[in-house]
Amino acid sequence: MGITKSEALKAVDRERGPVCEASDRIWDQPETAFQEFHSTDVLCERYLNLLLTLSSHRADARRVAKNGLDPHSTAEYV
Repeated sequence: MGITKSEALKAVDRERGPVCEASDRIWDQPETAFQEFHSTDVLCERYLNLLLTLSSHRADARRVAKNGLDPHSTAEYV
């Protein structure tokens, strides 16, 4: 079971701000000759934030499954 095109577009729109912010931070401090330490830090930070968000949603989903609650009453989607 995959996601629909509409769901994918909503996810892209939801992440547009953080992705553009990361891009701006990278372009504000250019690095050359494959010495891209700042950009790597920015992308790793962004990826870590995404993983923490996904982990939080997974915990909500597990709690809902365990307690038999309506998922819309306990999960907050970012």
